[in-house]
Amino acid sequence: MTEIQQKYQSLGGEQGPLGRAVSEEQATPNGLGFFQDFEHGMIFYHADYGAHVLSESVENKWKSSMLANDMVTGTQQAIRDYMGFPISDTLPTGERGEACYFERGMIVVRTSGSSVVIYGECYQAYRAHGDLQGALGLPLNDQRLSAGGGYAVQCDQADIYWHPATGAFEVHGAILQKYRSMGAENAFLGYPISDEQPVFNGSQQIGAVSHFQSGTIYWSASTGAHEAANRQVSLINRLKLVVTRLETDEDDDDLLVRTQVLIDHLQGQQERFDKQFGEYSNQGTKTFSNPDEGFICDCPINDGNAILTVNMQAFDVDDGLNFNDDLIAQFSKSFGIETLWDSSLPDLQGNDLGTFARGPDGKFRASFTVFTDHLVVDPTDSAHFRENLFWSFKNPKIAKLSFETCAATFSDLEADDTWFFHPFNRAFYETVYKSAAKTGTCFGMCLEAIYALKGVSSSRQFISQYSFDAQRTRDIPSNLAINSAVARWAT
Repeated sequence: MTEIQQKYQSLGGEQGPLGRAVSEEQATPNGLGFFQDFEHGMIFYHADYGAHVLSESVENKWKSSMLANDMVTGTQQAIRDYMGFPISDTLPTGERGEACYFERGMIVVRTSGSSVVIYGECYQAYRAHGDLQGALGLPLNDQRLSAGGGYAVQCDQADIYWHPATGAFEVHGAILQKYRSMGAENAFLGYPISDEQPVFNGSQQIGAVSHFQSGTIYWSASTGAHEAANRQVSLINRLKLVVTRLETDEDDDDLLVRTQVLIDHLQGQQERFDKQFGEYSNQGTKTFSNPDEGFICDCPINDGNAILTVNMQAFDVDDGLNFNDDLIAQFSKSFGIETLWDSSLPDLQGNDLGTFARGPDGKFRASFTVFTDHLVVDPTDSAHFRENLFWSFKNPKIAKLSFETCAATFSDLEADDTWFFHPFNRAFYETVYKSAAKTGTCFGMCLEAIYALKGVSSSRQFISQYSFDAQRTRDIPSNLAINSAVARWAT
């Protein structure tokens, strides 16, 4: 007696739930097992899993044209072939339906009579979240193809989404409703990249969060579910200087140019690069069509205070008896963050690069370009926070700031304000400002100033009543330092 026959007899044979056999036992098309059809179901056998029963409802789904013809993304197999052999008998569900597990999927029959299939990584995620007894509930619909070659499964209490770039994750509750209202995986948030996670304040859970490819949805009882798009910051992290043209006011100069580039950083470090151009016989002008010829330096910058200074001396080489080269002219020009080191704009002294420098033996000017390399980072990326956004300067702590410092910070306060005449000013100092630098002067004081500006300080300051002007717009980005690089733009 074969394993299938033994299984059939153990269920009562013809008097059991399967009824009479309607086919002979036969090998599966792949030759890895056997099966037999009965009036009200099937029995499969595989050496690794044993003999298992498919009920009539499960069999009907398994034999459906969808499972027989629809291909699984990333494979050359139909869904039925991809799912493999059953690894369990058909089992009852808590709602008095049925379910049957396969190697790489499952079929669930609802009490309404509808049957659904899930497979692949969505199936694995479903089982990992408690399966039929889990918080996700039972699958409502067949696993469907979704945007960009992904899959989605709708369950009673949650949705499961899978994409080859993200993996499979669940979304549920109010966050799921918000996600659906925004277009789910078809909209800008994209696919989830995490399951829903609790948010804690100390040991107390205060909300929940789900992360997506291009944003995050937060939920709390007080705010409900709201979306926060991922912010991206473009950081200037390198400066490269290339000379494109050297020019004097004489055509017959034997031109030689000594170049020195200095990059001064915040903490006093200085980098120096030297290069000599020439001698160019009987050429008062030299143009570099190849950037490699005019290349001087490629230097990383680690703060927004880096100053790039270019010093150039132009000589007319003297091959005479005294061998003293004649200094034609020289100049020094410096560029900083104010112009994003753009050499096409006036330098820090207000001088235009295109102006000739006058010297003892003529005039000289040079054209050069400062190229900036950029790195786009996600400031919410906690795994790489230190590399992306760690401040490159020290942040000293001060246990107590004086009222005089507070008065110097806010224009509506005076150093001699007393409790009697100015109780609100003194209260602001005692409750907010005095200890603002305990964790660090930069974070404490600057953050409180931004809070005040936005009108969300714990003590409303008058600064919030004034509209933005050009100067304030310039001041804010100038005072927001980011890492070992400089913010070029943010979204």
